[in-house]
Amino acid sequence: MFISEVNFFLNRICAVSFKDSDKLLELSQEYGFTGIAKFRMNGKSGFSITNIPKSQEIPGSAVKAFVELGLKETDTAFKGKWDVVDASSLSLFRNLLAVPSVVIDAVLISNGRRTIIFRFHDTDMSKISSLLTSTTKLENFTVKFMLENKDKKYFAKQIPAATGLKYYELLTSVPPSSMNLTGDYVIATFGNNWYREVKYLLEDEIHAVYFEKSSLIARSTHLKDISPSEKIYEMSFQNPMITHVFSESTNKMISILGMQQRMVGKNFLMGIIIPEAMESEFQEILDDLSYRFKEWKPIITSVSSLEEAISG
Repeated sequence: MFISEVNFFLNRICAVSFKDSDKLLELSQEYGFTGIAKFRMNGKSGFSITNIPKSQEIPGSAVKAFVELGLKETDTAFKGKWDVVDASSLSLFRNLLAVPSVVIDAVLISNGRRTIIFRFHDTDMSKISSLLTSTTKLENFTVKFMLENKDKKYFAKQIPAATGLKYYELLTSVPPSSMNLTGDYVIATFGNNWYREVKYLLEDEIHAVYFEKSSLIARSTHLKDISPSEKIYEMSFQNPMITHVFSESTNKMISILGMQQRMVGKNFLMGIIIPEAMESEFQEILDDLSYRFKEWKPIITSVSSLEEAISG
């Protein structure tokens, strides 16, 4: 599967851990549950979408506290969405995402701490080092690890057993209206042979790290160099189908942890990582996608655990 190809263009992996003022962290320390989240930026503010699988022991007193916090209960999980009010946490996320090569893979909640796992390219090492040594406002901040990203299963091994991850691959055919050299600056810059990993969505603009497979056609003003010698760049893009997936996952409170894409000719392949506990809600999004974006002809080509996908 192509996730095992795209994952290693970013050759460093790092995890940092800290405490903040989120009430859910206190509850995780008190009751011993784990959760997984995705932070999303919204202008100068941000919000968290958090999923807590029910495939772990959760005491009734914890469930009562979840209700008081406004979490919704499904057959397989508790889920919630709320604004990030801790200024130090928000600043760390904003500063991480400002580094051109950083892709945040997951935010874990466990034992009263928040852990951020992210990948980056070593050309940004000095920026990351500077960022990690200027976090004195975060309580009990530690760097859990920073190492070469070369073990295919390393990220999956960092996820608690109770929080299994699923990987979906969709194949679509890009409609002629979107294969426009003059109207689409991604096509105008990279042509139709590239990989990318989504960093974040801001309004209708999606920021991503690109791995160019041939040669640049032109240099867009949107383009930022990460490692030109390895053909790695950052650039924003717009795509109504992907924006729809993000919007619906927010509405349904699903933590999309990763989104990888590959374009070859008119074939557009999309990989998406979600918590296993949210697969029923995510299937609803896929069903709606087939209806709303018929011209893209989306079909599901593969569904597996993330560990199986990375091994393939």
